[in-house]
Amino acid sequence: MRQELQRHGNHVTEIAVYQSLDVAKPDPAIVDALARQEIDWIVVSSSAIATSLVRLFDHSDLKRTKILSIGPIVTQTLTELGMIPTAETAESNVESIVAFLNRAFL
Repeated sequence: MRQELQRHGNHVTEIAVYQSLDVAKPDPAIVDALARQEIDWIVVSSSAIATSLVRLFDHSDLKRTKILSIGPIVTQTLTELGMIPTAETAESNVESIVAFLNRAFL
């Protein structure tokens, strides 16, 4: 986008407003809840989150849990990591996640 705006003569200044950092170890309470099958759905909203999820948690626990992917790119990442999502949202946005989960819990 930056390049396209500049191509049309616009001055563009990029500003980083946040930074994502992976955790080294998962929260033990989440590990336990996942192992006890107390988590209904895991929502994966980016490929980076998919990669961290698979790195941090036991694969057999993840495979027993429903996984919702936010879209085809995340679904592809999950699949490449050996985790086939249970479902994928209709659109890649928060509204689609909320709509899906509302239907899932009704």
